[in-house]
Amino acid sequence: MPKAENKGYCMVDLSRKKLVKGCASFILKYKGKYYSTSTAQNMKSFIRNPVLFEMVKLQDKLPVEFEKKNELKKIAKQNDCTAFLEHHLSNILMKSLAQLGYRRPKFPTLNSK
Repeated sequence: MPKAENKGYCMVDLSRKKLVKGCASFILKYKGKYYSTSTAQNMKSFIRNPVLFEMVKLQDKLPVEFEKKNELKKIAKQNDCTAFLEHHLSNILMKSLAQLGYRRPKFPTLNSK
């Protein structure tokens, strides 16, 4: 399978501000580069007017994708630890801040008088 531009995300959906992975059966070649689309309808749109879609850029921040087996080791080997840590630590931090907000701790050594 050829390597598609924009990490295999659908070019037509990217132009519509959607982040959808392209399908392996809908890959086409344009100006020596491979482009991926998610559906046959999107492929037809790309073929009709490829100039609209060839300059579409991928977002800077993408969701973290994990495989089931040995995900930590694979991510560490790919030097993508920062995305992994940011994704998981943000969830932990948000939950702990929410719990602090519910309990509203006051100064335990001071009384109300």
